[in-house]
Formats: sequence, C-alpha cells, structure tokens
Amino acid sequence: MFMLIKGRLVIHNNNENYKLENIDGESLREVKVPERSIMAIDGSTSRTGISILGYDGKPLVIFAVIRDNNESHVEYKVNLKRVIGAVLLGNKSIDTAVYEEPFIEYSSAAKHLLMLRTFVEELIVEHRPELDHIRFIEINNKKWKRIFLRPDKCPSSSQLEKKAVRDKLLSTFPYLDGISQDEIDSVAMGLAVLSEINAGNVGKLASRKQGRRFSYNIEFIGADNDDEAFAEIGDNLSDMGIPVRVAEEGIKFIELN
Repeated sequence: MFMLIKGRLVIHNNNENYKLENIDGESLREVKVPERSIMAIDGSTSRTGISILGYDGKPLVIFAVIRDNNESHVEYKVNLKRVIGAVLLGNKSIDTAVYEEPFIEYSSAAKHLLMLRTFVEELIVEHRPELDHIRFIEINNKKWKRIFLRPDKCPSSSQLEKKAVRDKLLSTFPYLDGISQDEIDSVAMGLAVLSEINAGNVGKLASRKQGRRFSYNIEFIGADNDDEAFAEIGDNLSDMGIPVRVAEEGIKFIELN
C-alpha cells in the first residue's frame, strides 16, 4: 500500500457560496484549472499540503499527500512527484510553484527533507519544454508567515504561529475549516507570495540574503561525509550557540583548503 491522497475541490454557485467537495487521487489528476494560478507546497516527509490558487487570491484546489507506514521516503518522493507532475502537466495555467524552504531542525529528518526539497525543480527539468514556463520560488517559513500575518506581528512560538495563521485564513475563507494544518499553511503561503507578486516584490522573496557580520566561535567536527556532519551538527546545535536566525536560514557546507 502506498500514499493516501486527500483532495478537495472548491465549488461555488452563482451566489458566490463556497464549499469543499472531496475528490480522490485519480480524479485529482484530471482536475483542470482554467485560470492563471500558482501552486503552493508545504513539503513534509509524512504529509505534504498542496494548494492551487488563482491570481485573484481564491483557493481552487486543496489536497494532502500522506505517506503510508510501509512506504519508504524514496518511494514517497517518487509517488509525490508523479502526482504533482500530472497536475502541472495537465494545467499549463499554473505558472508559479512555491515551496517552503525546509528548516533542518532535527538531524534525523535532515536527509529526507533535503531529498524531498528538489522534486519540483526536477520535474521542471525532466519535462522540458512542457514545464519551462513555471517559475519556482522557495521561501523561508518565517518570511511567508510575516508577510501573511501583517500588519500583526508573527508570534514567537510554533504553536502560536499555527493558530495565528489558521485564524486569519479562516476569517477570510471560513469554508476551509476542517482541513489539515499542512493544507492551511500551503494556502496561506500561496496568498503571501501572491501578495508580493502582485505588488511587484517577487525579487524580494529569496530566502537568503547577505547577513551582517557577527562575532563567532569555531567548532571542529570530525565526519567522513555530509550525512554524518549534519547529524553531528543537529545533535549539538544548542551547545554550539548558533543564533536562531542563522539556523532558520539553513546549513550549508563550504570546502576549505
């Protein structure tokens, strides 16, 4: 048994009354989005939330792809990629794909999150020229939440962030009550990016910028490969005194002679 797909199509009548209609995985592959839209993906190694939104800011399709207990992480990535690829290839009106940059907080998940991270870009390369028109945007978790929640400030804890995002989204789209947090985050992230695209600020969405200089400590780590180094860093992150802002922007390796 492999991944479970829970899909919902946004339906409305002439009175602009909206509701969600359940669709299965096979039906999802056949969904057609007639208007210019973006896809927002909240990637996870166990449950990935995906939404398609029109440029008018209205959700069109929302679904989650859930990894089965007997499904390996590699199988999950391949199957998730197959589902997303079918949707993108069948809907040329989707011109932007937004992906939440993974925060490598727990070393045990680092390898799988980094493996999953590239699947959208792989799809674009593998399906040239059909998907060449798609603009790929990767955005930091904190950044999109700050954009979405403004003018209110983004809370300092993860649980309060989730509540604030859910409350604000449901105040605008009450019919979305009942969908998972992953799906909530994908819709809210898509709306945050859309607001910046429509304001002409898409160039400012990049996650990494040159940081100001700060004092530092050097920690020497012995490792035979990158996986071991990630594990060592993850297990000792707090002891190393790495600033939260730096950790949120991700970890990268450079070679020194």
